[in-house]
Amino acid sequence: VQASNLEALIYQVKALTSEGRYTEAIPLAEQIVELTEDKFGAEHLELAAKLNDLGRLYFRQGLDIDKSIVAVKRALMIYQKAYGPNHLDVASTLNNLVILYDLEGYNQNEMEALVLRILGIYEKELGSDHPWFAIALTRLGTVFQKQGRYDESEMQFRKAIEIHEKTDGPDDLSVAMVLSYLANVYRDQGRPELVESLYKRNLKIIEKAYGPNHPEVAISLGNLGGY
Repeated sequence: VQASNLEALIYQVKALTSEGRYTEAIPLAEQIVELTEDKFGAEHLELAAKLNDLGRLYFRQGLDIDKSIVAVKRALMIYQKAYGPNHLDVASTLNNLVILYDLEGYNQNEMEALVLRILGIYEKELGSDHPWFAIALTRLGTVFQKQGRYDESEMQFRKAIEIHEKTDGPDDLSVAMVLSYLANVYRDQGRPELVESLYKRNLKIIEKAYGPNHPEVAISLGNLGGY
C-alpha cells in the first residue's frame, strides 16, 4: 500500500466531511479502513481510529446506524485487546456505542451497564471531578429518566451540574444543558414549580453566551413558555 494513496484519501474524506458531503465521503472512508488493515493488520490501533471515523460518518449520514454500530464495536475490540478494559480510548468508544444504541432504541438496562463502565474508567483515570465524568453522569441520568427512575436521574444531573459549575464555571453552556435535562425530569414528574426556575437559569446562560437573537435562545424561550 502506498502511503501517498492513503494520505490522499484521508485528505479527501476530511474535505468532504467538512462540507457535510457524507454520502460521498463514506465510500472513501471505507477504502481507508481496507487500506489501513492491509498496511497495519487487523488489530492495529490505527485501524481502530479509522473504524471510529467511519462509524462517525455513518452516524452523520443518519441512514446506516447499524453499520456504524458494527464499525464502532470492531474498534472497541481492538482498543480493549491493546489496552485492556479500562483505557480512555475504550471509554470514548463505549460512549460512541451508547449514543448509537440510544438512537436504535436498545434496551436501557444494557445502556446503563455501558455508562456505568464508562464512569468507572473516567473515575479511575481522570477523577470524579472531571468534566468528562460529569458528561457520563448526564448520560446516566438520561438513561434513568427513560426508565422512570426519576429520583436517581435527578441525583446524576445534580452531580453533573455541580462538577460543571466547579470546572467550567456557573455560566458555562454545559451547565445550561444539564439544567434543561433536570427541568425535564421535574416536568415528567409533574412538578412545574421546580421547572420554571431551571428553564429561566438555562435561558440566562444561553443568552449570555449567544446573544438574544440566536436560535438556541428561541428554543430555550419555547421551553420556558410552557411554564
